[in-house]
Amino acid sequence: MAERIDFLKDPPTNFFGAFYPVGYGVLAFQDEGDAEKIKALLLADGFEETDITIVLARDLLKAEGGGVGEVDDVAKAVGGETRDMKKHEELARAGATFVMVFVPEDADADKLSHVLKAFQPLTADRYNLLTISGF
Repeated sequence: MAERIDFLKDPPTNFFGAFYPVGYGVLAFQDEGDAEKIKALLLADGFEETDITIVLARDLLKAEGGGVGEVDDVAKAVGGETRDMKKHEELARAGATFVMVFVPEDADADKLSHVLKAFQPLTADRYNLLTISGF
């Protein structure tokens, strides 16, 4: 079962060393204002404060460690995690703000999908135990 994560103190990685926050939706927005707006809508829709973490670009780069270059060769060969890490790194370097939303159950992911319809995130992915899927 997925658990809530402190992204800055204990960044989640899989056994290959890739950033992999199981049970979370990882969203990126052009600026912090949009991140705050979606957080407010998610709170109004029943999410708890502890379900939502806004992560600034510089902090995401720290959370993802040394980036793709520090990831196990197997993960690089498989590609899914490293592809998303590269995407996150590029967006972070461009100044994006990230929102991590705890969505351990399909019903939670459905609520997030509904709120996302009002936004144009730069990226929106759900990290399941074995797969990464888009919203």
